[in-house]
Amino acid sequence: MKLLPTSKEDRMFMDLVRQYTKRICDLFSIPWFMIRKKSKIKRMSIKEFREFGYLQEVNRMFLHPLGLALEIVVDNKTGEMRLGGIWDYREDAEGMYFDPEDIDDVKINNVKLEWHKRISTRIDLLGSVVQKSKNESWGYTND
Repeated sequence: MKLLPTSKEDRMFMDLVRQYTKRICDLFSIPWFMIRKKSKIKRMSIKEFREFGYLQEVNRMFLHPLGLALEIVVDNKTGEMRLGGIWDYREDAEGMYFDPEDIDDVKINNVKLEWHKRISTRIDLLGSVVQKSKNESWGYTND
């Protein structure tokens, strides 16, 4: 169970702890993620990534508007799936998009539910759902 900082003072204290931990990591050339996560890295299969809806939503919500698409290749003999590459249509002003008939609403809902499970925890821990850099601004009013 994680204990989350609840007050502004708690968040400030946790920020200081993170800053000093990062400095120690830098000093000893230890990757920050090695300290932050002591457990072994878990991996999801490419098949689950695709079937659950992550591939569709990463493409639809992030990569397609930029003119990019993540590809999964399926081996015809074994059925094994692997990441193929990134399609690049950045020169197209509209980016990329699915045929509306190919968008799976079940996959959208699967990913939305996973996203919503984490919203309050991420806001408490990071100050926003999507982690920002120190100086990041996209020019929106809520940045």
